[in-house]
Amino acid sequence: QGLKLIEEMNALGKKIFNGVRFKPDQQKKQISHGNFPKWMTDGHPLADLKNKKAEVANLDELQEILNTFHHEYRNYTISRAVEAFRAPAQVFGEYLKLEKRFLKELNSFEIGKMAPVIHRLLEASGAPVAFCRLGEQYQHYLIDEFQDTSRSQWNAMAPLVANSLSKGGSLFFVGDTKQAIYGWRGGDYQLFREVPEQKEIRLPVGDNFKQETLGTNFRSAKEIVGFNNALFCESSMKLLENGLNLSGLTEIYAHATQKTTPNAPDGMVTVQLFQATDKDSRTAEIEGWSKEIIKDTATRFGPGSILILARSREKVRTIAGWLVDMGIPFVTEDSLKLFGNLAVKSLLALLSAMVLPEPDTYLWGLIETGFFGRLNDSNATELLQKHGDETNRKIPALHFLKENAPEFYKNWLKPLEKLRTDHSGYELATRLVSFLELENTPDRNLIDRFLEEILSLEENGITDTVDIVNHLYEKMDEISLSMPETKDVVRVMTIHKAKGLESPVVLIPFLDWKLVNSQGIIIGEAEPGSGKYLQINKEIAELDPELGKIYRDAKDREIVESINLMYVALTRAGRELYIGTPEATSRTKKTGISGVFQQMMDAAGLTFDKSGLFCSGNPGEIAGAAEQTGEKAVQPPFRQASSLLSFADTRDEPFEFEARLRGTLLHKALSFILHIEDDNWNNLDEISKTALNRAAASLGMAMDKTHEAPDIAAISRILLALKPWFSPDLRAWNEKEFVGAKGEMVRVDRLVEKSGRFILIDYKTGRADTRYRRQIKRYTKILDPLGKPIDGILAYLDTGEVNHVQA
Repeated sequence: QGLKLIEEMNALGKKIFNGVRFKPDQQKKQISHGNFPKWMTDGHPLADLKNKKAEVANLDELQEILNTFHHEYRNYTISRAVEAFRAPAQVFGEYLKLEKRFLKELNSFEIGKMAPVIHRLLEASGAPVAFCRLGEQYQHYLIDEFQDTSRSQWNAMAPLVANSLSKGGSLFFVGDTKQAIYGWRGGDYQLFREVPEQKEIRLPVGDNFKQETLGTNFRSAKEIVGFNNALFCESSMKLLENGLNLSGLTEIYAHATQKTTPNAPDGMVTVQLFQATDKDSRTAEIEGWSKEIIKDTATRFGPGSILILARSREKVRTIAGWLVDMGIPFVTEDSLKLFGNLAVKSLLALLSAMVLPEPDTYLWGLIETGFFGRLNDSNATELLQKHGDETNRKIPALHFLKENAPEFYKNWLKPLEKLRTDHSGYELATRLVSFLELENTPDRNLIDRFLEEILSLEENGITDTVDIVNHLYEKMDEISLSMPETKDVVRVMTIHKAKGLESPVVLIPFLDWKLVNSQGIIIGEAEPGSGKYLQINKEIAELDPELGKIYRDAKDREIVESINLMYVALTRAGRELYIGTPEATSRTKKTGISGVFQQMMDAAGLTFDKSGLFCSGNPGEIAGAAEQTGEKAVQPPFRQASSLLSFADTRDEPFEFEARLRGTLLHKALSFILHIEDDNWNNLDEISKTALNRAAASLGMAMDKTHEAPDIAAISRILLALKPWFSPDLRAWNEKEFVGAKGEMVRVDRLVEKSGRFILIDYKTGRADTRYRRQIKRYTKILDPLGKPIDGILAYLDTGEVNHVQA
């Protein structure tokens, strides 16, 4: 039909088209490759011809051919899109089958799919039956963050809510449509408007429906509230609706204006318009301005009062780089992921190299990252390049490194062989930390968290080291740390993560993201119920009204969420708000948040000076913040991965707490001493001091100088008393773990094998107690499956007394 159209148009002659580019031969060739000329597909085919209808007798026939072509072209284009999407759709279908099978085998259920299942259950059985199955009847429902509720979630809940309302129950839901930023996860803010009008909800409620708007801001200073009131006013929203061809903004922001409390503090809002035109200059301008703000506010408020927000993780990493340059302590989302830390990743890689069947991949990864600082960049690069040669590629890593880096191999790889055997995963990991001397590094707390995770796995029955390593790889994205609430560090995070948070100072250096993600994919069904899916692009959206609606709704939702995301960012600050944004262009006024923001500034009458600066209010200071200098004493955590000792809350018993803490420190120090060479027995005090310092570092403590000398003496005294059991000729284990036949786990301070017997040594502080003998006997009973006689020794650190306990 495309070819027929060209023949008909050609017969009419070129002049009749009044400027339309019409090249029959070229366009026939296009069509043969599946590409149709624009005049056939753009929806304005014969406008020029219709103006000359009197001169063209067969124009109606031509229009009819073109109309038919449009219908067929729509089918043709959609069919091609369905075919192009067939492969990923099939792969996804196979994935769903596998997922269903695995979940069935594991007797598990994906909680994200729970809502539609509940909905189907309620539709089939009715709410009262479901209540019986639940075992309890709920009469009152409170739903928070309702703007992020999905339709499937609400549909699952609605029959239960309706049932409770019909029996005198209640529904209370609260949220903010301006903070609806999870549409990509199914959240639908329109439920706010729809739910009160749903028949099953409205009928039992009748006139007893109340709606309240929380119009007072308890968080922010007057200047910040005033700035946001002006920015998100009704006239601004109408301007954006018209400019972006978008509906619903005025409804979403209908209650954006807020009041302040009578005692609201004074504050400040600063907006900097970055005017550099080339990318490098603008990057430097943003960095320089941001660093000045950070330096100034850290001085006045302290680092812990600063929250820096960005749209993407990439920008978060950029900001983190600035803070590293400035030497300012900070925490990011990635740093809260345990395995986002290089030292922890490297420890896991080293464990993998020692226990998994193919170690070379892990070893070369460690070489590439400098092997815990033991290789400089040039040496590591040289080794990698040399091994990359075809002649060397097949040589196992250990053999290659032994030949080509003998000193490195001797110091850091060969000793690992001795650590490989007869150790649990936790023991092996702690020995690696000790061997690599990682206790005094800045990553100490993260390494402790890593050890704690391994210990937790062992306590929960995963005791094989290979299983532990594989589990850590599977779960590494889920293992995270708590966000420090009290530490004096700058927080850097994405705006999504900051929702619900607040901070005295908020800095947004990059208010410049796109309104619509160009990489986003919109999926639709070619015909309802057909089971044929396709990716909807702009061309398909113009050809098919139904698919066009899906496309436009998705794009509109993205734009609304981008504006909402800006609102969330601009409302986190308590005292001072700093915003950095590039100067808008005609393009970004339609496509970027920076353009939208500046249009809103114009509509609100908020103007920049010649340097691109807008400022309202004056800088302030939190009392005492400027004096927050000097080192802070680090309090030891109440549960360390490196110790099974659990502390009760002993704040009213300071002496008991100190005694326990000292006992933990001495135990930890002795765990670092495996053997003592014959010629080192004259240096016991030095050995003891080194072990104590390492123990203090691993526990996050600073050594107390007043107790250092007595503690060194205690360790030296007990080592001398136990001299026969510290010979390098004996096999020995410190803090060795055992799991009994009934699943009980114990850890002995020291176990030595000598003359066909095991000697179990348990260190104690304080006075002798008969309970300790019973403890030793319980340990020896658990260790009975070792198959050799076991003797026990109680070693009292404070007196140097050694008591033998026969099993």
